[in-house]
Amino acid sequence: MRAERTAIEALPGHPLARHIDDFLTDLANANKPRNTIRAYRGDLIAFAAHHDGDIPAITAAPVRAFLSGIAGQAPADDKTEGRELGSSRP
Repeated sequence: MRAERTAIEALPGHPLARHIDDFLTDLANANKPRNTIRAYRGDLIAFAAHHDGDIPAITAAPVRAFLSGIAGQAPADDKTEGRELGSSRP
């Protein structure tokens, strides 16, 4: 099985790449399922590709722009239906 690419490999030089990889490492160290980590990796790399700034530059505006850009790209399933940013739902 091929190892997943790190954010640093996917986004060389991007200011968020190290933070994304650190977060994904934390998930792995917490024994989160591979599919969960893979989903976060894909979503966070896609967001970083959309947003060129570092963490202090992340506000609601770029998050909304990213989410509106991906809205409707894939049908919701039972796990993601109704999920919102910052939601307390699992």
